[in-house]
Amino acid sequence: MTAFWGVTLAAGLSASPAAAALSGWYDSAEKIAAILADAAIADQHRQMPLRGIENIGANKDGADLWQVESQECRMQVALRAVPPKGVGKTTYEVAGRSACD
Repeated sequence: MTAFWGVTLAAGLSASPAAAALSGWYDSAEKIAAILADAAIADQHRQMPLRGIENIGANKDGADLWQVESQECRMQVALRAVPPKGVGKTTYEVAGRSACD
C-alpha cells in the first residue's frame, strides 16, 4: 500500500502547475522583457518611446526574431532560449540585433 501512495504522489507532483511550461502569453512576456532589459537596444533607439514590438518568426538557427520600432529606428532582435538549471522556466537573452533602418 505504501508503494501505491509513493507512485501516486510522484505522479501528482510531476503534473503540478509548477512543473508545467509557461503559456504562450507569459513566454512572450519573458521575451519582451529580455528585449526591454537590453541597454544596447535602448541606446540604439536613443531612448525614444517605442511604437511596437512584434514577433516576426525565427532565423535559420532557430532563434526567435522580433522587430522593435521607435520613432527613428526599426530593427530586428534575435533571442536565444536559456533553459533552466533544474526546475524552472526558460528565460531568454539577446543573441543579436540589426542596425536601425
